Amino acid sequence: ALAEVMHQNVIALTFTGSQDIFTALNLFRQYQIRHLPVVDRERRLLGLITQSSLRMALRSADLLKFRTVGEVMSRAIHAESTASVLEVAQLMNDYRVSSIPIVETNDSNLLIPLGIITQKDIVQFQLLELNLAEVRTGAVMSTPLFLAQSDDSLWEVHQQMNRCFVRRLVVVGERGELLGIITQSSLLRAIDLRDLHGSLSILQSPVPQSELKRIRELQRRNLELTHQNARQAIELRDRDRRDKIVAEVALRIRQSLDLSTILQTTVDEVRQLIDADRVLIYRFEPDGCGMAIVEAVSNPQWSIIDRVIRDSCFEQAWVEPYRQGHIFAVADLDRANLSSCHLEFLKSFQVRANVAIPILITHEKSTVDRLWGLLIVHQCSRVRNWQESELELLQLLSIQVAIAIQQGELYQQAQDQLSQRQIAENTLRESEARFRNIANTAPVLIWMSGTDKLCSFFNQPWLNFTGRTIEEELGNGWAERLHPEDRERCWQIYSATFDQRHEFTMEYRLLRADGEYRWILDRG
Repeated sequence: ALAEVMHQNVIALTFTGSQDIFTALNLFRQYQIRHLPVVDRERRLLGLITQSSLRMALRSADLLKFRTVGEVMSRAIHAESTASVLEVAQLMNDYRVSSIPIVETNDSNLLIPLGIITQKDIVQFQLLELNLAEVRTGAVMSTPLFLAQSDDSLWEVHQQMNRCFVRRLVVVGERGELLGIITQSSLLRAIDLRDLHGSLSILQSPVPQSELKRIRELQRRNLELTHQNARQAIELRDRDRRDKIVAEVALRIRQSLDLSTILQTTVDEVRQLIDADRVLIYRFEPDGCGMAIVEAVSNPQWSIIDRVIRDSCFEQAWVEPYRQGHIFAVADLDRANLSSCHLEFLKSFQVRANVAIPILITHEKSTVDRLWGLLIVHQCSRVRNWQESELELLQLLSIQVAIAIQQGELYQQAQDQLSQRQIAENTLRESEARFRNIANTAPVLIWMSGTDKLCSFFNQPWLNFTGRTIEEELGNGWAERLHPEDRERCWQIYSATFDQRHEFTMEYRLLRADGEYRWILDRG
């Protein structure tokens, strides 16, 4: 239950109407928090201030400073790709960080970042009931990384975080080596409160009459900025909505390890999100052709599921760009600059507008991503101007699909290996059972031993003859029933022929269950 894990002594800001933004910023710094609830005098919740909202409000001040990433980045706590997820979770707890870059050491002894594990990933792995002590970080880390250079400006970092829907960037040097990490918290720490207070004091001081014209100009610009901020607020709201959608879809597709369920869930979600006529996942085959393996359609007449598709024009012109991560988006096929054969091919599937996003699978042992397939969206009933936000959303979802496919393939491989092992174990048990059945019903005395000369099996006729249990006979226990005059001779023959790996035949007297010795002809 939430009540068992939530913080009860919550730092909150009581709204009076007289506070400024620095009141909130001081609380963020004083208590090292990431979220600040705003309440009225009766402690009723009014809203929430976050690092993102503070950063949006103060970004113009940050821009004036021209500060660089190298000034505010944090030293990155890192882990090798061979480390377990449990070890990474322990590092997060020990150093109180929310993410750990995963690295490898190159020939120059530099740490090269490969991926990243976040707190959100740890929660998802626990939901999947993975054994965190056995899962290696290299198999489940998030890729690709979003990188920054130490001489990048904080404004560039702010824009990249918004564009990529991420909360952190990994900072690398000229040779790609790990230098540190920069987060939204780092951007807030870069703000100098004294400088900001000083700037506002100057702006708020009385202005001479001669500056009225300048004031009017400033007021006009302020109005423009107000409209601009309103537009940016709408864009931010849309980005937040897309971010939540991607997170929800990612969680849903990761909650199932069955690949077909994962892919079907994805196309169903995408079609509903952007109101498309047809969404499908197309998988490439080794011979160059492909097939729509899952789809979601608004009308059954547009279904192309399980159809083998081969387009020679497509193969020649688009496969290589897709391998490099390029997307293909057409608002109106009739006005697109496409070859006649490719245009005819798309129209044969009633396509009026379409988007194709590559699904690239990353392999640990290869520097080249494998083009697994495409996430394709078709508009069949009309032309459609694809919005940049829709394309960004589809690209983010294609990354989640690629991660889910990798997880599904790994799970299927594990299931196949487990099934093969179970078949082998069942076969071995059946073989042993048949052997024991034959040995125990044979009308002769049968023994078996290992190369260490210690006996490991006696059949039932032997046990009936000696009147002893198999535990008493195992090892060298059987020799206790030999006639004293035969023991040394039998042991010499037995031991010497074992060392030489030769057959042997010997006769000796063995004590029967009724107390009488009987001659035995033993061939081994």
